[in-house]
Amino acid sequence: MTNRSFSTLAAASALVLCAFGPARAQDAQYWTNDYGNRARLLGGAMVGSASDLSAVYYNPGRLALLESAGAFLTGYVFNYDHLSLTNPVAPGDGVTSSRFDAIAALIAGELRFGFLGDSRLAYSFMNRHDFDIRLNEEVILKDPDPVEAPDLELLAGSLGYETRLSEYWAGFTWAKPLGGGLGLGISTFVSVRSQRARSIVDFQELTDQGEATVLSRLRDYSYDSWRVLPKIGLGWESEPWSLGVTVTTPGVKLWGSGDETLSSSLVGQVERPDGTLPTYIAVDSQEDIPSTFNSPWSVAVGAAYLFSSATRAHFSAEWFASNNRTILDAEPFAPQTGGEPLDPSVYLEMKALANVGIGVEHIFSEKLTSYASFRTDFSGAREPIPTETTFAIWDLFHLGAGVQATVGRSDFTLGLMYSHGSQSRPNALIDLGLEDESGLLSEETKYSFTRLTLLLGFQLAFAPDIGTG
Repeated sequence: MTNRSFSTLAAASALVLCAFGPARAQDAQYWTNDYGNRARLLGGAMVGSASDLSAVYYNPGRLALLESAGAFLTGYVFNYDHLSLTNPVAPGDGVTSSRFDAIAALIAGELRFGFLGDSRLAYSFMNRHDFDIRLNEEVILKDPDPVEAPDLELLAGSLGYETRLSEYWAGFTWAKPLGGGLGLGISTFVSVRSQRARSIVDFQELTDQGEATVLSRLRDYSYDSWRVLPKIGLGWESEPWSLGVTVTTPGVKLWGSGDETLSSSLVGQVERPDGTLPTYIAVDSQEDIPSTFNSPWSVAVGAAYLFSSATRAHFSAEWFASNNRTILDAEPFAPQTGGEPLDPSVYLEMKALANVGIGVEHIFSEKLTSYASFRTDFSGAREPIPTETTFAIWDLFHLGAGVQATVGRSDFTLGLMYSHGSQSRPNALIDLGLEDESGLLSEETKYSFTRLTLLLGFQLAFAPDIGTG
């Protein structure tokens, strides 16, 4: 494929390149975070067996069955994330991104009032989602292979991509024993979700005849969304079994708004077949756009079985419905140089999926307990994978192990979790829409994600009404 045909195709594909369409916003995984020391070591397999304040999330009905919710204060959870991409723009290149942070995923405590009778009331605050990726890639091809591109002297460009997502839940849990080992509970959370995504593309091409083509585009959006989100749970226990089921609703919108910016241009000196030079400009910016985010319906079930006085096995599974929504409903606009209207809206596209987790705990003595776990964390990204803003396309698998030791009236926890996932997508990091027969650009990008988590936790008995996990 000659450079002239490459440039001509770029000019003829202006609408494809610049009308890159609505964005897709996703957090992709649902089971990335766990809540509470014991829950982390057991891989979150706590729907049927939560035995502390982590019940406010995993199964509110379990709160009613606890002899005492107690208090627990977790020290630190250290996460190290590493993401690598192979062939993000051109074959043979690569880019990596690493991140280290310390988090406290759950703050919870029990409220004790005489009028509650045998009911239980607790408050909680948790970090539900936290995803932060920043990538930059530069490509400079000087005098490439003359067989592949005989008229091409220079192809240079840079791509930048970043996305930042956070979601926090805060609320209260009410639970009541129903008798016969059965407990009912309801958690009502106020959820605050914030997301920002930004992609930048700049490409320059120069032929050996001195003819240049320049492509530039920017896509940026952000939003905040507030909603009320209930979780309803039932728990039952009768040794050696304990069982539970939890239903999570999408929630009810309280408030939400966002902004979007779209800017795209293509200018070239290589004539189109009709003799005109390529010129395309599409610029738009909208503020205070109504924003709505809802998580999907989900149903979780769990069970635990006591094999002996020392060993207990835990199992949980959760099904999530598909979730297709308009997060930012922006107004379509016409490019300044003419053409079909563009839709700068932001859409959520998540497929239905189910995750499973298993955990085992073994008591060595009154002062030492060990834990091990495995769980899945599948991506909700749809096929075919949308370009640009759908990022976490890999399925994650988590392994965890640790110990909990009792010293006096306090418990101390040490644990290590390993998470890994990889996937390929049939286009570059940011698809330029070019039919690149010369093979100068990538036809596939490979993703590999790894997380190492170190848990240093402690549970203190001096604050019976406050807990952090």
